[in-house]
Amino acid sequence: MNSLFSLCKVNKKRQEIAATAGIIGHLQQIIDNNSPLKHFALDMICDLAHTSKVARRELWKHDGVGYYIKLLKVDMWRVNVLESLCAW
Repeated sequence: MNSLFSLCKVNKKRQEIAATAGIIGHLQQIIDNNSPLKHFALDMICDLAHTSKVARRELWKHDGVGYYIKLLKVDMWRVNVLESLCAW
């Protein structure tokens, strides 16, 4: 997870590739299961809304807007989630 995070953090094309390869469902699972890797997954899933139309289309397939609204309950990530919704 840490390697994927590092690869995708600075490169929007890699974020798009990860989204189309199916990373979104895995990120949601990591977040929902309260994994120790949750902060990496939250950061990545918030970044995807800023990436491209392709990445946002993949987010739609995974109830992206509904999922972001659910994430608004996480105090520490509320600003990031709102920024992602605005970017979308």
